Amino acid sequence: MVRDRLREHLKIHSMRRYSCPHCSQYFSNTGGLRSHIGIHTGIRPYACGVCDMTFVNTSSASVHRRTHLVGNVFQCEKCLGEFKHYRSFTIHKEACFLSPDQLNNTN
Repeated sequence: MVRDRLREHLKIHSMRRYSCPHCSQYFSNTGGLRSHIGIHTGIRPYACGVCDMTFVNTSSASVHRRTHLVGNVFQCEKCLGEFKHYRSFTIHKEACFLSPDQLNNTN
């Protein structure tokens, strides 16, 4: 019984394996392969948004963003406003760094 379950489970790992065209690594899904290929190509499409660092996957960018937290909030370096959520912080940052003329001309 245990052997049968193990044999069935092992089939999952042998199904649809995705191989890296640059090295000998294999992945069980295309997402893992895509992130891995970025290591070889240097393509890092996910930006931190707070600093200039970029990453091969969104998870790494998200984990990195936490290094910018000040007292568990994101802090605007211009007005020192504090934001608990990264998305609120980025929306604020876009507006905060506009000049008063740019703010008045947004339609």
